[in-house]
Amino acid sequence: MAAAVPSADGAERAQEQDGFWEAASAAAERERASAEASGGAAKRRKRSAERSLCPHSRQRSRCRDCGGASICEHGRERRRCKECGGAGICAHGRQPSRCKDCGGVSLCEHKRERSKCKACGGSSLCQHSKHKSTCKECKGASLCPHLRERRRCKERGYLPYWDQISYTRSLFDFW
Repeated sequence: MAAAVPSADGAERAQEQDGFWEAASAAAERERASAEASGGAAKRRKRSAERSLCPHSRQRSRCRDCGGASICEHGRERRRCKECGGAGICAHGRQPSRCKDCGGVSLCEHKRERSKCKACGGSSLCQHSKHKSTCKECKGASLCPHLRERRRCKERGYLPYWDQISYTRSLFDFW
C-alpha cells in the first residue's frame, strides 16, 4: 500500500494562495503596460470586458433588468428604437435591411424577405413550402407534442428555452 502524503497545513496553503494572487496581479500589471503601449489592444480588451454576462446570463449592456447602457428609456435596444431615432432605423421607420423603399439587402427581387420567399426557395422554408419551424409534416421545433404552436398550446403551457430544447429532443426520439 502507498504511504499517505501529509497535506499542507493552513499556513502553507495561505502562503501558496498569497503567492498566486501576487503573481496574478503582477501579470495584470504587465498586461496593462503592454496594452497602453500598443493602443488598439486596450480598446479590444475593453470591448470584450463590456460584453461580459450579467447575473441574468445576458450581455450586460443589453440587459433590461440590469439597466444596460444599450437599453433606452422605452425599454428597447437603443439603436432599434423608433421613438429615440436609433441608428438601426431608416427614414421610413423600418430596419434598413428589410425596408422596401430603401432597397434592403434582406429582400429578394420579388420585394419579399429573401429567407421566406417561396418563389426564390427561401432558407426558412421546408420541402412542403411552409416555414420549417411550424411545419407539422416536418415536426418543426416551434410545435408542441400536440402539433400546435408551442406558444399557443394551453395543455403544455410555457417552457423555458432550455427545457424546450431538451423536451423537443426527447420528442424526436419518441417519433
